[in-house]
Parts: sequence; structure tokens; C-alpha cells
Amino acid sequence: MAKDFLGPELVQFEDRFWYFKQYAKQLQEYRDEISIIWDDNAAGEINGRFLDPQRDDCDLFEESLGKQYEYLKEMTNHCLKLSADFELVKAMGREIDVFLQQCAEDISKSLNTMEVSKGKRGDCLLKLNNSIANLKKAREMK
Repeated sequence: MAKDFLGPELVQFEDRFWYFKQYAKQLQEYRDEISIIWDDNAAGEINGRFLDPQRDDCDLFEESLGKQYEYLKEMTNHCLKLSADFELVKAMGREIDVFLQQCAEDISKSLNTMEVSKGKRGDCLLKLNNSIANLKKAREMK
């Protein structure tokens, strides 16, 4: 999943990290093999001054790269989750837009209906007043 997001960059990092670990392992295995044969003062001097510090640095470097790789994968997974959440929010936003459009249409229809009702109410009141006036005239004629 993380590889899909970063693609070749993460795969390349992973491959290079694996090769680095293999080379470091081969170097240490070779040193272990020759230490049986090469065990004199010169070997002690070279190991003490150069090869042992290189091994220690290599171990620290490998640990740091491992952490960096794990952080990169974690960040990638967070980015993927964020991207999925963003898509969900966009979809919800589209649904809200549709709902708001429907609400606006309903409000518009309601306002039109209210205006029609006001007009009909006015007509009814006019007819009612006319009817009342006609009834009064009819009573007076009796």
C-alpha cells in the first residue's frame, strides 16, 4: 500500500538499504574469516584505527537508515489515509451541495406557495367581505 503512494522512490530506498546491509554483512563476515589468519600487531592497529570504527559507524548508519525507512513508510501510510479521508470529505461535500441545492429549491417553492397563498387569502377575504356585505343588504331588504 505504501509502495503505491511513493512508487519507485520507496522501492528504490528499500532496495538500496537491503544492498547496504548485505555489503556490510559481507564485510564483517570477511573480517571474521581473516581474523583467524591475520592476527598480528598491524592487524590490531588497522582494526583499531580504521575497521572497528567503520563497523561501529556502519551499525549506527544501518540503524539510522532503518528508522528513516520505517518513518518513511509510516508517513506514506499517513499520507494514504489522509488522501482517502480527503476523497471522503470531497464526496460528502458533493452530497451536501446536492442537499443544499434541494433545500434552496424547496425554499423557493415554499416562498412561491406562500405568495400564492397570500394572494388567495386576499381573494378569499375580498369575497368574504363581499359576501358579508351582500348578506347585510339582503337582511336590510327584508
